[in-house]
Amino acid sequence: MNFLSVSIWLVGRRKMSQVRHLRLLGLLATSTWLSLLARTLST
Repeated sequence: MNFLSVSIWLVGRRKMSQVRHLRLLGLLATSTWLSLLARTLST
């Protein structure tokens, strides 16, 4: 593999990990919000 393909592969990997990180953050925020909402509704 030449340098260009390696750099493209690394950038692609970094982008994918960022997307996965954002998705995990979104899931965490959603679950936190849902638990807060359930606690508010239950009282």
